[in-house]
Parts: sequence; C-alpha cells; structure tokens
Amino acid sequence: MSNLDVLSQVASGVSKYAELTGDLGLAVQGGVLIPIFQADLAKLVTPEDTVLLAFPCVVTIPERSLKGLFVSLGNRRLVLWQTGVFKKVTNSRVVTRAEGRRVSLGKLAEGPLKGTRVLTVRDESKKGLIQVALTETAFASKAFFDAV
Repeated sequence: MSNLDVLSQVASGVSKYAELTGDLGLAVQGGVLIPIFQADLAKLVTPEDTVLLAFPCVVTIPERSLKGLFVSLGNRRLVLWQTGVFKKVTNSRVVTRAEGRRVSLGKLAEGPLKGTRVLTVRDESKKGLIQVALTETAFASKAFFDAV
C-alpha cells in the first residue's frame, strides 16, 4: 500500500471520529499525528484493511504518558506512540480481535491522569497492557464504541 493510500485511509478514520464524537479539535490533532506515524502505518495497514476509526490519544505505559494514535481496523486495532527525547522511536501494539486479546473500559487508578476514562489494551503475547485515555465526548458516544 502506498504511503498516500495509508494517509488517506487513516485520515478518513480521523474524520469518522470527528463525525461520531463532534470533537473537531482532537480530530485536527489526529491529522497532525498521521505523518509522524506514516512509515509505521504503511507497514501495518494493508490494501485489504478498512479503517473504521482513528484518533489521537494519550498512551499510558508504566510511569509514562505519551502522545499516540489509535487506529481501529476491521480485524484488529493498532496503537502507536513514540518514545525518546532526541531520537524518536515509534512503538506499536497490534491487537487482533480474533485472537482473544481484549480491549476493555475502565478508569486510571493512579498518576497525573487519575480518574480518566481509558481503553485498556491487553496483549497476552507480550504480557503487558497499554491504556489509551478517552475524552468524555468519545466516552459518551455509543457509535464510537461500536467502531472501536
């Protein structure tokens, strides 16, 4: 899949997020993040994929909160984020729907974002989890959860 096709598909997913939640500000931030993750998205998204939804997020991993991008595809979900101060390294987690790996709702129990509603992405193969912070607008949208 060409980089232009990837950008177009993910941008479409960000537009769907804006339509479902009415959160145009966050959708604009998503548009800014797409080129940052472009090379990794080109490796992870195939021509057969349909992007259901994409949105920028705060990824919380142990003791850190980082800017990221959540992409929901027909058969799996992608979470991408960057670490590093001077040399940025992109990290990603792919969670397939069919393999029994789960995405669940909850609230952060500790840290500076305590009480924030999150999607918790459990990846049994890596024995870890990632939490993606949600806005109240997204949390209130039933259509958002149907697409995620």
